[in-house]
Amino acid sequence: MINRRTFTRSIAAAGMAVACAFSATAQENLTIRVEHDAPATSLTHRLLAELASSLASETEGRINLELHAGASLSGGKIGTMVQNAQAGNVDLAFISSAFYTNIDPRLNLLSLPFMNGSIDDLDYLAGESGVLDHVYSDQEKRNLVVVDTWSRALRQIVNNERVVETPDDMQGLRFRVPEIKLWADTFKALGAVPVPMPFSEVVTALELGAIEGAERPTEFLKTEAWWDMAQYVSMVNYTGDVLMVSFNRQFWERLEQSDQELLTEKLKKLGDETFEAEKSMEDSVIATLRENGMVVTQLTSDQVDAFREHMRPVWADYESQIGADLIAAAQSALTDR
Repeated sequence: MINRRTFTRSIAAAGMAVACAFSATAQENLTIRVEHDAPATSLTHRLLAELASSLASETEGRINLELHAGASLSGGKIGTMVQNAQAGNVDLAFISSAFYTNIDPRLNLLSLPFMNGSIDDLDYLAGESGVLDHVYSDQEKRNLVVVDTWSRALRQIVNNERVVETPDDMQGLRFRVPEIKLWADTFKALGAVPVPMPFSEVVTALELGAIEGAERPTEFLKTEAWWDMAQYVSMVNYTGDVLMVSFNRQFWERLEQSDQELLTEKLKKLGDETFEAEKSMEDSVIATLRENGMVVTQLTSDQVDAFREHMRPVWADYESQIGADLIAAAQSALTDR
């Protein structure tokens, strides 16, 4: 795992790659098939498009990124995107740690409800703390080389029924929740009803009363124009995830060391830019939501503590999957930072 801020990695495979008959040379053109799950209107895609342009310019057209938003090479399915990256049908995938927990449950650590109070906490835990470095390295046996992690905006609660300030306010409300067991269990612990469904069905489900709300990352509340679908937003920061910047291992090992270093440097720099953009957008998102008539609730620390208290059974249930030592290391790292 390449930590954006403190990581230096020796690449033992580079020498092997040069020796291989099919190894890329410094003069060969590279077309890198890149796939991520965010929409084409997202911050992630916009910044990747800028990277593609700068790489093509700096290498005089030798390195080209072929971008595919919304997991479009994989039928819109993140699980299929992961499989394609492992199989080499995708060269570079930006994989949600939350969805990857089906493969490595230890990554539930990053999404434990109310573990991280801010995107700064999430970013530190995922990267600079080093707590998960060995977990990222372990993915090489699954044919993925994780060179960085990009922290994404924490997730909020939106509904068209009432203001949510306390766990009691969640009672009985039906929320569309992604098919991630930990997140569904979080809503159940709060007395709400998680409803798994494709996001494409959310608007109709809200109109028909099949659900009262959903949970969304901060950025998407604005880009998806939630003021057209619901009235109330609670900025609870209940969970989050990171994008694991993951190369297919065989593709990575075929690259010249100089190209590995160039790509790593560029992706880490872009990760920094993404983090700063994600971190700074909350105020503008809240302002836009309010300008469009939404009621936005920002919880006090005491109110957050009340939600966190309801998460004790959830944390206990996932301790065996994540590892008690890993949870303790994370808590210690966040306390000491």
